[in-house]
Amino acid sequence: MKHISAPDSQTAALETARIVTDSIAINPQAVLGLATGNTMRPVYRALIDTAQQRAVSFKNVTSFNLDEYLGLPADHPALFARYMMDNLMRHIDMDKNRFHIPCGHTEDPTRTAQDYEAAIAAAGGIDLQLLGVGTNGHIGFNEPGSPRDSRTRVVKLSEQTRRDNFGAITGDGIPERAISMGLATIVSARSVILLATGASKTEAVAQILKGQNNPAWPCSYLSSHSDFTLITDSDARGEA
Repeated sequence: MKHISAPDSQTAALETARIVTDSIAINPQAVLGLATGNTMRPVYRALIDTAQQRAVSFKNVTSFNLDEYLGLPADHPALFARYMMDNLMRHIDMDKNRFHIPCGHTEDPTRTAQDYEAAIAAAGGIDLQLLGVGTNGHIGFNEPGSPRDSRTRVVKLSEQTRRDNFGAITGDGIPERAISMGLATIVSARSVILLATGASKTEAVAQILKGQNNPAWPCSYLSSHSDFTLITDSDARGEA
């Protein structure tokens, strides 16, 4: 495990974006695993800036997103497909046919999950997987207790994840399930980067740094990956 200790969240995001662009420079046909969430917004802004300066091209890059909510309408603003279009895809030269994300309004989510896993395999697997981490240690939507050998599947979201992602839970409009890459899918990537910023991620970072597999903290499984980079800011490290 390589740990990059950045002084602040912006520096951490820029370092993450640099690793991604360096990977594309080495392999213009790279297969990327992409993540969503507030942590990734500055990373994607940096990638857009680099692409618009023509310092990197996404033309031949293929991407697979980690996850998507189930049961939301196709035009719902909370869908990760919408997030990706707004925060990255519409601003770069990537072929949109190479952008993949699980379908959140499918009639057969189990089959959709299986087909998604097969598509990753058909693409040759993921070269570089980009991750954030939840306050409870989830990566993708692999909640605490997720099987180490899990592949892309339908998952039930924890109450904590639903609160973190949607605020106070009211009404019936908050998704209870999602399609997510499994832990085995994630750790099968040839390289993995996890970006953790903010004080709410301190315990998750501590669990990773222990270097011990702990089913209660899915992120801990990454510490044994052969090419894993953890990037943190001072808040995530618990530094005053």
